[in-house]
Amino acid sequence: YAALGLVTTVLLVLVVTVIQARDAMTGNATGDVTLLDARSFPVARSTTRALQAQEFESFDLRRDLAFDVSEAFFAVLSAERLREAAARRVGVADATVSDAETKLEAGLASRNELTRVELEQATARLSRTEAENLVTTTRLLLSFLIGASADRPLVEPDETRLPVQTPEVMTQAAESLRPDLQAAQLRAEALRLLSQEPLLRIVPTLGVLGTYRH
Repeated sequence: YAALGLVTTVLLVLVVTVIQARDAMTGNATGDVTLLDARSFPVARSTTRALQAQEFESFDLRRDLAFDVSEAFFAVLSAERLREAAARRVGVADATVSDAETKLEAGLASRNELTRVELEQATARLSRTEAENLVTTTRLLLSFLIGASADRPLVEPDETRLPVQTPEVMTQAAESLRPDLQAAQLRAEALRLLSQEPLLRIVPTLGVLGTYRH
């Protein structure tokens, strides 16, 4: 108001007082959901390729194990054939020594002849011992690979003849069927897809953000 030529300003201050119960509770809840992220597309495809590559690698491990088992199986058969041949050699050497001793007693052979056949006998026995050790070693290897005892007799499989193919056909079949090559191709494809992820970081991400207060 104005009085006697003097101007006076009146400032009104409004004070609001909120009375709240002592045990009252308040809370906030915020939710953030991403609807579209362009970077996830190459990452997801790369993960799929990596999973497929792992499946091929696992199959290749089983294939290698089967090859090792078959190789150990034929090694046992070969060692047993060597043992049989070494046993026959020992039998021949024993007979030769017996014959040489008889001739020496009859004066029909010299002492040097007996010494020579005795040396052959010792060599044959050594070969038999080595063949027996080889049989034991190969059977232990086969037992380790199959996870069971390999003491039972092994039967030699029937002869199998593979069809004759040209090197070009065999190379093409190897490239299309070998799981290790397919796994390597998938690993390379996974890395190529993953390299696209940094390029998509410039693409905006679409999402929804919500807040609830109580």
